[in-house]
Amino acid sequence: FRPLHGTTRLAEDLRDHLVWMLGRAEGTTAKDALTLELAEVESKRLGHPSVAVDFYGEVLARTPGHPNAIAALEGMLGEPEQRARVAELLEPAYRSLRSLRKLSDILEVRLETVEDPPRRVAALREKAAAEVQLARPAEALDALGRAWLEDVSDALTLAELDGLAAAANGWQRLVDILDKGIEATLVPDLRAELYARKAKVL
Repeated sequence: FRPLHGTTRLAEDLRDHLVWMLGRAEGTTAKDALTLELAEVESKRLGHPSVAVDFYGEVLARTPGHPNAIAALEGMLGEPEQRARVAELLEPAYRSLRSLRKLSDILEVRLETVEDPPRRVAALREKAAAEVQLARPAEALDALGRAWLEDVSDALTLAELDGLAAAANGWQRLVDILDKGIEATLVPDLRAELYARKAKVL
């Protein structure tokens, strides 16, 4: 989106005025309202979505569950260039609101760009925990299985998989996860342990 020159000048004047007002505003409610206006001007009238995202982030930093900021960010999740940053802002917002279904979904979005194994494991474990609380054991098993596959030497996570498999009646899914784990390791003792565990399931 590229605004026309004339409308750009007007939008820039409006933005500057809002910035001036924000600098003099007192109270969280007034600051949030002005910052939301600034975000909308930057996004819809000036064609600066990344700047708008930062403004929405400022609102959430002051008011973590602000519904208008959350709704606006949710509407920007489909923009590839903003997606990662938007997800980064929505994750703590959903966590503070205990919105578990949305938290699980946004963690999946975050995983699209997280490459560090410990951070991936943490995100997947949190996703699994959210799915358990949502009474969705099959989805929890899938998430925890993916967490374990990030580090197949993690005995604690492997033990937890058994419990989730029982809750979800997901024994075949557990076997599939174990097969992937066997393929992922070259450690003889661990491979033997995983084969033994798989035999017990079967």
